[in-house]
Amino acid sequence: MLPDGRLFGRAVFESGFSPLRSIQVAGGSISHWPIERDHYPSGTHLEAQEQLFGRGTTHLLHQLSVAVVGCSGTGSIVAELLFRLGVGTLVLVDHDNVEARNLNRILNTRHSDIGRPKVDVLADAIHATGLGTIAIPYPLNLYSAEAVRAVAGCDIVFGCMDTAEGRHLLNRLATFYLLPYFDLGVHLRADGRGGIDEASGVVHCIEPGKSTLLDRRAYRMETVRAEGLRRSNPDRFAAEPEASYIEGAEEYSPAVASMNALVASTAVNEFLARLHLYRSKPLAECAVTRINLMESTTRTEEEPAASDTSATLGRGDIEPLLDYPELG
Repeated sequence: MLPDGRLFGRAVFESGFSPLRSIQVAGGSISHWPIERDHYPSGTHLEAQEQLFGRGTTHLLHQLSVAVVGCSGTGSIVAELLFRLGVGTLVLVDHDNVEARNLNRILNTRHSDIGRPKVDVLADAIHATGLGTIAIPYPLNLYSAEAVRAVAGCDIVFGCMDTAEGRHLLNRLATFYLLPYFDLGVHLRADGRGGIDEASGVVHCIEPGKSTLLDRRAYRMETVRAEGLRRSNPDRFAAEPEASYIEGAEEYSPAVASMNALVASTAVNEFLARLHLYRSKPLAECAVTRINLMESTTRTEEEPAASDTSATLGRGDIEPLLDYPELG
């Protein structure tokens, strides 16, 4: 630690020393010390932001690498907000291609993009804007070693997936690699008669070593197992009773861009609140934010009781990755 509070470190190998790229403390707040400071982005597009967050936080955003896993309706908005805030590197992970039904809610998509990987379309748009963010697309399912390693190399993770299996894996990854993890969920349900039964959203702020999504009852393990079977062995899934655990598995869920944008901006603001510490309310009381448009309410919840994650906390690179044989 230097007199001004900055940290630096080195890893020791048989061949000598190797400097660390950065040091990060992923506690209730996020403290990050880049070892080699990149050139500060030039131009005036961040001047208004500096008036609120200051040059220090704006520069720190430029040093960060952030993964956005799931780049559809909610994820595309998260990516848009992050690169316009000046985040230096965005790692975009999603295995799906753009479909016609996506055009009304995935930012920067056009009719000519139908059939292209979603992550490629978003990366091209980010680079074309010319604000200095580097976007690295991975048109892969998260259940691949390459995708896991790409996300593990980031500083922050945003999960914008609608499957319990994907959320469970990403929470495990964040625990293994001590990454702050922001999980987003949007819940819309029509009543079939032109009305709405549910319109809500949730943002989970996951701190490594504290409560997991499973602790928070965001999904059931039966659903995780059933979705895994459907992904890895569709024929067997169709014949198994596990299929009943996935409600509406063969149906498209309703999606509305305005609701996606509300939840996405809430998640990004929760990230900023942990990086810049502008909030008067204790962060421990804001582990979960729930939005209910039916009742016009937004409420925050404290960190719930946590299960023991010591067996996976901070294990990092092992073989097989995340102790999952299919990632070997």
